[in-house]
Amino acid sequence: MLQYVDTSALAKRYFAEPGTERMNALLAGNVKTATSILTYAEMLAVAARKRKAGDITAGQLRTIAQSFEADWKLFHVIPLKDDIRPLIRTVVGKYRLRGADGVHLASALFLAQAIQKEMVMVASDIELLDAAKKAGFKVVNPALQQ
Repeated sequence: MLQYVDTSALAKRYFAEPGTERMNALLAGNVKTATSILTYAEMLAVAARKRKAGDITAGQLRTIAQSFEADWKLFHVIPLKDDIRPLIRTVVGKYRLRGADGVHLASALFLAQAIQKEMVMVASDIELLDAAKKAGFKVVNPALQQ
């Protein structure tokens, strides 16, 4: 089994919020995890915004960044390449997704087509989860009891 994790879900690993325990459990299991390179930029931006807003200290930011970098090495990272561009165009048009959500869904579809195996989409973005379900993925929202 393979799971694709977007930033809305992954952020729960580093910031205490509804779904943190579930997200930690999903990442602790013996399941391979994939994500887009976009997640790297988005996670760093989330952490930087939280620091700027005073939600976390400079020390917490360093700890979060170190944890994220360590986790990142374990993920199968899908690069943004021209191969994904047609899928982005399709999913954004078909499901009316925002740009980043379109990249995440297209990246998951690209990987699913390449490996020809069942994959789960893990996210907390309702629009992305709805589109992923319509695209044929099993979906998990770590913020909800399941």
